[in-house]
Amino acid sequence: MSENHIYSDSRETNQSFAKLLDGTVAAIGIGTSGGSDDKQRTIFPGAFNPLHDGHLMMAVVAERVFGMAVEFELSIANVDKPMLDLAAVESRLSQFADDQLVWLTTAATFGEKSDLFRCETFVVGADTIVRIADPTYYDDDPEKCDAAISRIIENDCRFLVFGRTMEKGFMTLREIGLPDVLLGICTEIPEAVFRQDISSSTVREGRLEGS
Repeated sequence: MSENHIYSDSRETNQSFAKLLDGTVAAIGIGTSGGSDDKQRTIFPGAFNPLHDGHLMMAVVAERVFGMAVEFELSIANVDKPMLDLAAVESRLSQFADDQLVWLTTAATFGEKSDLFRCETFVVGADTIVRIADPTYYDDDPEKCDAAISRIIENDCRFLVFGRTMEKGFMTLREIGLPDVLLGICTEIPEAVFRQDISSSTVREGRLEGS
């Protein structure tokens, strides 16, 4: 783990947030330290707006696969959304249990995440992995897209992929048409092992309807 990664046992995030914004640190682990810095990690990135049962069930399956606790990652920066403010960060962190480690970062892309968490496995849904190979997210530039995938591979990162319900229905890793170079660093959780159609957007919409 890089020296630009630090732990904070406190859920008070004012100082942590400031350190991220000014570039003092690249990643801050909020909550339990989870052990030594040189261990292998399983990282579950997400906006967690909100954290829901689907996320938690994915984490449980990933923990069974790798035999280690999943560590979550919340980036305050996003490719196509405004940067999170302190209030939003504190609200999202409050959803996690004290024994769950959450990394705060400014890594908006998986290329950036792979720089921070080299040689680690990322837990993602099929809807996320397909965006990594979509030039639309790289200013419609296929060369930038290829470079981002190469960056992830060079950092020796891998993906544990869960099927997700998308526009064409429930899609698995083999059905979404990834380039072979990206497919080669992916492992799929079969639909028979895990299928959960819940999403953060539907949870948010349900809360609005009930308010």
